[in-house]
Amino acid sequence: MRQQRPVDAGDVVDVGPTPAMRAVIGLGVGLAIGAVLALLMPRGGVRRR
Repeated sequence: MRQQRPVDAGDVVDVGPTPAMRAVIGLGVGLAIGAVLALLMPRGGVRRR
């Protein structure tokens, strides 16, 4: 545990879980959009067919 300078909360967040959080958020948003499109698209396609 070496601290060369005082560590702010922002520094900790940037160094650690930021990439993971971005990935999780990205996956969550992608799944949400995918679910909405999956719900909207088949209905229109089925009705048109």
